[in-house]
Amino acid sequence: MAEIPPKNPDREAELDAVIASYLQHSDKDPDFDRHEFLQVHAQFSAELKELIDTENMIENMAGPRIDQATEENVEPIPRFVDQQIGRGGMGVVYLAQQKSLDRLVAVKMIRRSGETTDDDIRRFISEAQAAARLQHPHIVDVFEIGEMDGEHFFSMEFVTGKDLSRLELQETLNTRKIAEHVKTVAWAIEHAHRNQIVHRDLKPANIIIDEYDQPRVTDFGLAKDTRRTQQLAQEGASIGTPAYMSPEQVTADDDRVGPASDIYSLGAVLYSLLAKRPPFRSRSALATLRQVIRENPILPSDLDPTIDRRLEAICMKCLKKAPEERYTTAAALADDLDRYLRDQPIEAVPSNPVTKMGYWLRDVPLIAAISGRSVQSASLGQRLFQLFVPIAILLSIFLLRTQGCSRTLTTNPPTSIESSRITAP
Repeated sequence: MAEIPPKNPDREAELDAVIASYLQHSDKDPDFDRHEFLQVHAQFSAELKELIDTENMIENMAGPRIDQATEENVEPIPRFVDQQIGRGGMGVVYLAQQKSLDRLVAVKMIRRSGETTDDDIRRFISEAQAAARLQHPHIVDVFEIGEMDGEHFFSMEFVTGKDLSRLELQETLNTRKIAEHVKTVAWAIEHAHRNQIVHRDLKPANIIIDEYDQPRVTDFGLAKDTRRTQQLAQEGASIGTPAYMSPEQVTADDDRVGPASDIYSLGAVLYSLLAKRPPFRSRSALATLRQVIRENPILPSDLDPTIDRRLEAICMKCLKKAPEERYTTAAALADDLDRYLRDQPIEAVPSNPVTKMGYWLRDVPLIAAISGRSVQSASLGQRLFQLFVPIAILLSIFLLRTQGCSRTLTTNPPTSIESSRITAP
């Protein structure tokens, strides 16, 4: 098999600049000559031709371009048609105008590539079908699924806002708002579970906070439909985003991947919002996956002592390695978050000093190695503990031996020659 040549960062950056220039001229100049632009930038002709073909197709799906509007059409709206607003591993999302209802919609199309397979297309269609079954105010609506000129697409609600992966958004969230957002998302996921849909890729980037400050769940591209034997994503493979995947997803244990896996991911989202970092992260995806399987996350309060221990307890219950030790349903998680917000007793038990010490000791490298685990992020205190404990044990043994000898001498003092003499009266 021929090797795929590595990407050239300089060329990629130049291509991005050329595409940005194309979109800018195309939007502002009604007499813009596309063919002349192609000739000027001939080195990118293949990429630009694909962009133009896609642009033409979007026009057909969404109605006439604004500059082509006539008196019979609705009154033109600001021209954002054909603007690319998102790109993922398999799909590209454009902003378009739905002429029939005079509204902006997001149109997702499968990325055209020589490596696109029938399985990719089936999964793309299944994503749309899964999301279309879910009618919930906190799940992005899917309007239409279709195909045009051999290109598959689906249109969905266009939501303005920022996703929870944006650091500047995270910085504005207080503890109470974090709990409210995760509770709302948990109810949305409960709705999906009741419709036999497991999301399998819950993460901050797939939760949009809309203009009304409400969370909206999107991207069901890795969803699992529990009603089908033919699943939306390939079985027997790790499915998800490493830092937010449950252990059973990492090990591709398909029989155990279910609603509890989404509950784990919700806990990982909650953790990342509290601690400003995911529960596990390493230099490589593989190392992160190993941590998910073998290690326990650092308690959020160890990273930030101001974090509420009750909310931390809810988070850590979601992140249990065994699915049966987590909340039984997403609704149960939402209920516990509601109890937290109303300052009532929660189902999750806060970490006490003994539990915290147990977690701390388990990540001492020597203790972890004895138990068959690996630790890549041991703290300085844990390493010093590992260094000085053997010294302390040896010193204790020495002191005990010394003390034992002293007691022996005190109990049985040596008999001297002088003391053994019998003095005559």
